[in-house]
Amino acid sequence: MWVSMFIKTATVLSLLVLSNVLMTFAWYWHIKPGNAMMPLWKIVLISWCIALFEYCLAVPANHYGASWGIRPFQLKIMQEVITLTVFALFAVFYLKEGFKLNYLISFGFILAAVYFAFKKWWFKHNNTAWNRLNGENMAGYRDLFIVSSALVTSYGLLPTSDRVQ
Repeated sequence: MWVSMFIKTATVLSLLVLSNVLMTFAWYWHIKPGNAMMPLWKIVLISWCIALFEYCLAVPANHYGASWGIRPFQLKIMQEVITLTVFALFAVFYLKEGFKLNYLISFGFILAAVYFAFKKWWFKHNNTAWNRLNGENMAGYRDLFIVSSALVTSYGLLPTSDRVQ
């Protein structure tokens, strides 16, 4: 049983990774110095041709994922993590952009979002779950949010113009 779900999840992840490689390339290939010398209509046409193949991978990934029990929010969060990972690699190796500590920390927070999206909560099977979420039950999460927000703003992890004064 778990082998079957592992194979299904690996299939969805593989399709999402391949589709994101194509889409990242379709969106950003032309901003590398020297590639933007052609007319914009050619850049758009080339990008659309690449994006067609991306859709041939992304649509089945989402279709199979949903039919195999992966929730839509889970699919979207998986896709976003894959997109950012693929883009980071693309930016560093193809565009020759630098990778900074604040980008790494941002990715850490996004990975935390994946954890929470797939976490089985104690109130999963309770129909009145939202009624039970009072301040006492959520105090730990509120405190975590406050502490992480303070760290991000006070340790310079945001650009200067975005910091809370």
